[in-house]
Amino acid sequence: YPNPATDIVNLSFSNEGQKTFVKKVSLSNSLGKVVYQTNTFVNKIDLNQFSSGIYFISVDVANQSITQKIIIH
Repeated sequence: YPNPATDIVNLSFSNEGQKTFVKKVSLSNSLGKVVYQTNTFVNKIDLNQFSSGIYFISVDVANQSITQKIIIH
């Protein structure tokens, strides 16, 4: 959240304990190119370096991947 976003996007889990099982957080553009990636959990992603458009945040947790579409203004 927020979505759409301008400066930052915040990441949260309904179950806070899941943070310890995060293997990767990535941000991909609408063409599927990974433009940001980290191998640890982050609470926020700074969006100022990215152009406006549609992106996808993927969080790999244990044995599943959660993907959410975001819009950057």
